[in-house]
Amino acid sequence: MVLLLCTEFFAVSCGDDEKAIVISDDWVTVSTNLMTVGCEGGTLMRDYTLAEGLDASVVYIVSSESWCSAYIEEGKIVVDVAESDDINGRTAKMFLIYDENHQVELTVEQGKAEVVLVESIDKSAVPETVNINETLDLNALVNVLPANASYKNLVFTIVDGNDFIELSDAGIVKGLNVGTAHIKVTAVDDSGVTDVITLQVAGTIKLDRTSWAVSTYVTYASGQNYVPDGTTGKPEDILDGNDKTFLAMVRPTKSYNTAGNTYTAPLGENLSFTVNMKEVQTFNFFYWQHRNMNTSAFQVLSLNIYGSNDNQNFTRINTAPIAIAENVYTEQILDIPESTYQYVKIEYLSFSTGGTTIQVVEFGLGLKLSSDR
Repeated sequence: MVLLLCTEFFAVSCGDDEKAIVISDDWVTVSTNLMTVGCEGGTLMRDYTLAEGLDASVVYIVSSESWCSAYIEEGKIVVDVAESDDINGRTAKMFLIYDENHQVELTVEQGKAEVVLVESIDKSAVPETVNINETLDLNALVNVLPANASYKNLVFTIVDGNDFIELSDAGIVKGLNVGTAHIKVTAVDDSGVTDVITLQVAGTIKLDRTSWAVSTYVTYASGQNYVPDGTTGKPEDILDGNDKTFLAMVRPTKSYNTAGNTYTAPLGENLSFTVNMKEVQTFNFFYWQHRNMNTSAFQVLSLNIYGSNDNQNFTRINTAPIAIAENVYTEQILDIPESTYQYVKIEYLSFSTGGTTIQVVEFGLGLKLSSDR
């Protein structure tokens, strides 16, 4: 046991006839020796004694780690330590506190857990096919089993197919050319477990949207060309790959009030937006994603698509209205005649019932190579 010394503190009562309460140098007696527990966890207890005259009800203890909870119970320090799978062991700091000036640091050390070796590799989430220019994060798709294995990291190496895929040190694979590649997956522990991923690269290219710009057919009284919905609603939000953002415009014959502004759809005009790809590109499909509102509202159900190289004269690409499936909230890919343009305009034709604004989450263009069509 050690006697912990702190600066003296005097508390004087309002009554002149009462004596001052002194928090003396030896305000608490408690062992500061390391508290230890095995990886299985458990409950630890430690006695402490306050100097005479101090208020035991104000003493409390706090811990710096969620896995190590400390509290005062029946005049004892009680520490509950959770089971650990940390093969390096872990340490928690605690503080026994009387007031701001009187605190004692205590330490709990939990022993190392036994190493759990990898038994197998789960690659079930890896798609069989990746498109040209498409990437996959193998670290996010491939896992070790059991789930409590001590070493979860994996090493990925190309066995064959360097002409078809590119693989970074971080485990990001990218489709380069049509063909089949094999990737070896190796556990980093001493288990010796390996597996092989077979990946087919398909001849489908999604055009890079990084430099694209989007405009809409309308400027509302607010001066905006979209209807704001919190931080989203903007035209460029259909290019960001985020299913929580979207482009919003007021549907025909409707008005929408938000943030002190009224947004009204002009009469006699179809809703549309135009994408400027900044350069002439060839494409034969587009992809579309509805906003997921768990309702049939807010969806475009049919449209026309036009192309232009001067943003003035547009030619319709489709021969008949293109139908968009209702209540499908994943990406929809729709084939169109192969075309080469810089500007593409999407004209909304019909909508689902209900709702005031029409909202689109994602739009893009791509090219399926002839061998893949």
